[in-house]
Amino acid sequence: MNKAFFLSVAVVFGVVGGVAAYSWTRATHLPTWYTAASQPLPEQVGTANDLLVSKMVTTDSADAPLSITLTEAEVNQVVLGAIAQEPSTAQLLEAAKGINTSLENNQIESGMVVNLSDIPPGALPAQGQQALSQLTQRFPVLADRDIYIGVKGSPRIDAGRLVLDENTVVTIGRFQLPLAELASQVGLSQEQLEAQLGQALAQSGITLQDIQIQEGQLVISGASQ
Repeated sequence: MNKAFFLSVAVVFGVVGGVAAYSWTRATHLPTWYTAASQPLPEQVGTANDLLVSKMVTTDSADAPLSITLTEAEVNQVVLGAIAQEPSTAQLLEAAKGINTSLENNQIESGMVVNLSDIPPGALPAQGQQALSQLTQRFPVLADRDIYIGVKGSPRIDAGRLVLDENTVVTIGRFQLPLAELASQVGLSQEQLEAQLGQALAQSGITLQDIQIQEGQLVISGASQ
């Protein structure tokens, strides 16, 4: 869920204002995993590719599929590693107060808690910078509030590509809004998000065949490139 989530951050800034006006309490609700005593993000983050390669299980048979099984914590490490590799999203990582990934009910949710005033302008694309500026001008008190923003959905493999299901949503506090609808509002297609989402997996040298959530773990299978 890594880069799709952080691209979605820019998308949702444009709608947070309307959400906040509708229900302040729901929009500013923070998840239970985040508290003032939460563990800080690690100063040094390994690459997503290193973790994926280290978890890859191979067999002696050339025809047998490769597999990668990741716990929630390891999926979160992949998220952190992918963010840290990109200069622009690395700035956003520095502003984040907490990042969490959960695997539940056959869905992945990856999100972050961030104080909007801590986000460097260069961490967002032009649309995101403009939307953030408009938001904080309209609701000045939001400029110094911690906000939770996440993406939740069921990824699947289609012709070797990792794609998001049509029910994927962006979560803002307790609100859930359709990802495809929000993306279209700023001219960002869901296909672009999906391409970003599969990049780290492609770098690990595996051609994707299947992805499932089994007993609280993410199981990825494929063939060697």
